[in-house]
Amino acid sequence: MADVERLLVVGSGGREFAIIDEAIHSGVERVYSTRGEDAVSLGIEGVINTGIGEKNVSSIGTFAAQENIDLVIVGPEAPLITGVSNILRHKGIAVYGPDKDGAKFEEDKCNTHQFVEKYGLSNPPNSQTFLPGQKASAKALVKELGPEGVYTKRVGQEGGKGAVGYGEGDLELAYQEVDAVADKGESLLVQGRLRGPEYSAMFMLDGRGNAVATALSRDHKALFDGGLGPNTGGMGAFAPLTTEQASQQRREEIEQIGLKIAGGLVEEGIDFRGTLYAGLMAVTPESDSPLSILEFNVRFGDPETQVLLKSLGGRAIDYMFAMARGDGEMDMSRLYLSADNSPVALTICLASPGYSQDGQAVVIGLPVNVPRDLPEDMSIQFAGARQTDDGIVSSGGRVLYATKTGSNIAEARKVYDYIGRDNGGICLGDDEQVIRSDIGLV
Repeated sequence: MADVERLLVVGSGGREFAIIDEAIHSGVERVYSTRGEDAVSLGIEGVINTGIGEKNVSSIGTFAAQENIDLVIVGPEAPLITGVSNILRHKGIAVYGPDKDGAKFEEDKCNTHQFVEKYGLSNPPNSQTFLPGQKASAKALVKELGPEGVYTKRVGQEGGKGAVGYGEGDLELAYQEVDAVADKGESLLVQGRLRGPEYSAMFMLDGRGNAVATALSRDHKALFDGGLGPNTGGMGAFAPLTTEQASQQRREEIEQIGLKIAGGLVEEGIDFRGTLYAGLMAVTPESDSPLSILEFNVRFGDPETQVLLKSLGGRAIDYMFAMARGDGEMDMSRLYLSADNSPVALTICLASPGYSQDGQAVVIGLPVNVPRDLPEDMSIQFAGARQTDDGIVSSGGRVLYATKTGSNIAEARKVYDYIGRDNGGICLGDDEQVIRSDIGLV
C-alpha cells in the first residue's frame, strides 16, 4: 500500500499511463491526471481527469494546493522546463521532478556537455558545440571524422528526437542537417560516434547528493529493425539487463557516475528531486571500454518507464515520494539488483504509419484493436489514442505500448505472439502499425 493518498500525474503519454496504472494498483486513494478527457478512460478505472493541460503550470499549482495533493509526479520535460516544480514547491507540495534549473539539461544540450566536462565525467570524443555562425567549422569536423563517424545533435528541446546518425555516403545529408540547424538560428553538437553497448541509467535523486540507480534498461530509439531509420524517442525497451549484458564492474562504474552527477548538482545549487536519465555508451565494444555520456534527460524515459516500474516491487510511488521529500536514506536496496534472477519486462511500441518519417503525414483515426483476453502478465499503455463512440482510435504517432513480463528475455519477447490481425491480437487498422520486431535482441 502506497504512503501517498492523493496523487497528481502530469503528462499524457505512455509513460504517464504506466505511472497512473502503477498508482491505482498500489492502492493510492485518489489519482488525478492531466491526460485529458478522451485518454483517461482507456483501460484505467478510478482516475480523475482535472481538465488541466500539462503546459498550464500555474493552474496545476493552484489545483494541487486546493485539492491537498500529497505528491505530484511530472512525466514530460516541457512543464519542468516551464517551472512547474518551482511553483509547486513554493506552495509546499512534494513534487517528483527537478526545478527549472535542473530542467535546463534537456532544454539545451550544451548545458549537459559543459556539466560533464566540469565534473570529471566523459563526453563522447571530438565533442564540440557550434553556434549558428560556425556551420563551416561544423562541416569541417564532420568531413574530418567522416559522416559515419559522427552524430549531430540539436541542442534544444527535441523530445528525444534531435540526434542524427549517418552512413558512409551521407556527407551531403550531414551538411544539410548542419545548414538546417544553423538556418533556424540554433546551435549544434557534433560528437564522435561510439561503438560499444548502450545503457539507459535512470538515477533517482533526492536533491541532497544521494543517487539510487534503478534497474538498468536498454531502449531502442530507431524506427526500424537493426537500429535503422530516424531516432523516434523510443520504439521499445527491456529491463533489467543481466550481469552478462552489464557486468558487476560496469554496474559499479554506472553507480559512481550517478553519485558524481548528484554531487555536481548539489554543488551547482540545483534542486534536483526526480529522475535524471543518463544515456551511456561504451567508446568501443571491449568489456573494459570506458563509458561516455550521450545525453541527460530530466525525467523517466518513455518507454523505459513501462518496464522499469515492473522492477520496483510495487514500491515505485513510495520511492518517488521519498525522493520528492529529500529522503534518499530510505531502504531502496531493491532498485539496483544483480538482475539475473529477476523477472524481465519488455515493451514494444505500435506506431502509426508515417510516424517520424520526413515528408509523410502521420495517419490518425485508425481503429485500435485490443483483444479482451490478454494474459495476466501483459499490459497495455495508451499514448496517442483517444476514445470515440465507435471505439478507440489512433490520435498520434506512438499510439500504444504492449508490455509483457517473463522469467527471461525469451519469455518476455512472447509479447509479439499477441500482435497482428492474423494472431487475433493487437493491431492498428488493417494491420497498419509500424513496429520493430527485434526489441530485446540487440
